[in-house]
Amino acid sequence: MRFHWPRRSVVGIDLSDRSIEALQLKRSLGKPALAAYSRVQLPPGVVEDGRILQPAALVERVRQLLQKARPEPIKEHLCVIALPESQVYSHVFSLPAAFQAEQVRRAILLEAEHFMPIPLRESYLDFRPIGVRGEYQEVAFAATRRGLVHTYLEVFKSAGLQPIAFEPESVSLGRSLVRRTLGDGSAATLIADVGMRTTNVHLVRQGAVIGSLTIPRAGGHFTEAVAAAMKISPEEAETRKLQVGFDERRGDAVLVSALSSAAVPIIAEVKRFVAYAVEHRGVTVRQVVLAGGSALLPGFPEFLSAQLSLPVSVGEPLARLWQGRVKLPERQGVLYGNVIGLALRGLHRDPVAAGPNLLIQAQDRIRSEQLQHFLTVPKFDRRLWGMVAALVCSLLVLGGLLWYRSATPAPNPRYVVEFSPLDWAKSKAPQTTELAISFASAEAVPANALPARFLEGVFTATDVFAATASATVATTDTLVRLVNTTDRDQPLVSNTRLEANDGTTLRLTSGVIVPADGTLTIAVPLPPDGGVSGRLRLPGLSVDAQRSIYAEVILPAAVIGAGDVAAARERLFASARQLATDAFVVQQEAEEYLLPIFPPLEGEALTTSLPVGAFAVEFSATLRQPFGGIVVFKNDLVSAITAAFGPLEQPLQSVSFTLGKLDLAERRISVIITTASPPVEK
Repeated sequence: MRFHWPRRSVVGIDLSDRSIEALQLKRSLGKPALAAYSRVQLPPGVVEDGRILQPAALVERVRQLLQKARPEPIKEHLCVIALPESQVYSHVFSLPAAFQAEQVRRAILLEAEHFMPIPLRESYLDFRPIGVRGEYQEVAFAATRRGLVHTYLEVFKSAGLQPIAFEPESVSLGRSLVRRTLGDGSAATLIADVGMRTTNVHLVRQGAVIGSLTIPRAGGHFTEAVAAAMKISPEEAETRKLQVGFDERRGDAVLVSALSSAAVPIIAEVKRFVAYAVEHRGVTVRQVVLAGGSALLPGFPEFLSAQLSLPVSVGEPLARLWQGRVKLPERQGVLYGNVIGLALRGLHRDPVAAGPNLLIQAQDRIRSEQLQHFLTVPKFDRRLWGMVAALVCSLLVLGGLLWYRSATPAPNPRYVVEFSPLDWAKSKAPQTTELAISFASAEAVPANALPARFLEGVFTATDVFAATASATVATTDTLVRLVNTTDRDQPLVSNTRLEANDGTTLRLTSGVIVPADGTLTIAVPLPPDGGVSGRLRLPGLSVDAQRSIYAEVILPAAVIGAGDVAAARERLFASARQLATDAFVVQQEAEEYLLPIFPPLEGEALTTSLPVGAFAVEFSATLRQPFGGIVVFKNDLVSAITAAFGPLEQPLQSVSFTLGKLDLAERRISVIITTASPPVEK
């Protein structure tokens, strides 16, 4: 097979109803490097629901897009373009694993006739196998209208570009936002692309999209809900929405309530989609990744996480790239998630065949063999590059030999696994044994040890807990909670009045400071004529300030006990540990096992909204907990077990680990390992 030295990187272009983005990458020694990017807003009516309504206007905007690219105009004319999910019909077929290519093609064409809303003869389609599960193989199918493809081709060719591939948005988003996960194949990531008009939800497993859902509700509906609730213009509602979002701490309860209500239909559909995936696809959704403009709304990830009971984060497509001289605008990386995925395809040796391609049947497409003419360095250049590569390799070998003779590599202790020679039981049932593990770096692996990869991170869990310790308050006093929803501390002087709706008045016996965006519980003397209840206003403040600063009567009296804080820490630790487990599982690479995660000896930080002994009905607590995890390759694990305990009767089918003893000071940990395939007795 001929090897080609690619010299050009194809441009990724993403077209939506309101904007168009272009991005080009270049190859580097590590991650792909950002070469150029551009984004141009589109006037209303040029593109609607992915359909081009004003081709001439769009051609002009595409030319501006290329010319205004930073740091310099984009001159490459080969491009990969995303098609909107609303214009793509996708499905995942489960066919017998024994089916050959021609049988798969016939079966898919036959089945597609039943669910496609348009005749196959009026569509361009493509299908690709994405994996085998038991006795069945899964094949991803996508199709779109021929007329749509022809319109896109005409527009982009008129702007001086040559499209070589059209792929669904879900594929390019999955490529940029989700790292390929292996392991047991059941872990999946949910991408929620919340745009202006629709929310597109995609289920990604092992790098392949296995399901998609379009929800006709998104950021535009959020704006309408805010405008209606606050009786303001859509423009002002959009501005307020971007400033406050779902963050209750920003002091606009009406706006947050409107957004929360508008998001209910989206949450309900996502829950149904997840339930369907679990039941019919046999997957476990480990995390949710947000994309689209609404992903940047303050508090949106935390709101969704609480509603879905899943870790939710904003997508970070820039993590796939190296940003040197050229950088995207700060905090706008997620807006370029789709086009980054397209540009990553553009770096492939054969971008035409690197994924689903709905241009594959078009008569004027560039075929893979034709594309190589553009991507291949001329013969003279190939020879020159070959000579340079040979020279560099020779210098590296020579340098390595000199270094080996002149220096002895010093050990750099970190994480490596040693297996102690323990005996296995003679039973053929699943076996359990304890393995001693020590840590060292892969650069200096000692004898009888395995290289391992260390995963680490700091994970934060927050929740609200009840104060259960009893408190003693004089019968002539009552407990009052002072509430401050502003972003500044509020001092209150001694003798400040607290007034109930019936005119009953309480007074502070000493000056206090109510913390910003917080509460303070104090004991206040009762009035001579009896008790008081409900909400109290502070008439000494301005009318506007009284909406944000007020008091509430609390009965019965309770305080935060040390046991309450200890119980809160235990629950938060379990939550943070689960977050770490979910994050580490997603980071596993091919054929790896994740050993039990563990907390380092230092770095834990527990904070509470109120101290122990404070009067409160409830309190919030936050735990920032570092966790580490060790990943080893399955083949290395099998070799180590075989060397220590004897050959395996059959390949490892399942291995589970539980944490034993932990001594990080000595870099030693013990792990209880259980395998379904015990070694044969020597």
